[in-house]
Amino acid sequence: MEKELDPQKEELMKTNDEMTKKLQQDIVRAVDSVAKDLGIDVVLDKQVVITGGVDITDMVLSKLNKKK
Repeated sequence: MEKELDPQKEELMKTNDEMTKKLQQDIVRAVDSVAKDLGIDVVLDKQVVITGGVDITDMVLSKLNKKK
């Protein structure tokens, strides 16, 4: 039975990889767009920032949601 499921499993993994890559590209484009609009040169993950900066998460999410 596992031999029969292997092709479907591989196809599902391939589809998942493709969708993940597309989502990552969409996120990067949205971040780039928001950063450009705000005149921000560098965008960091909030986990690496101890203090300061501007959180653009909501703006990026808004841009991604408009794309739907």
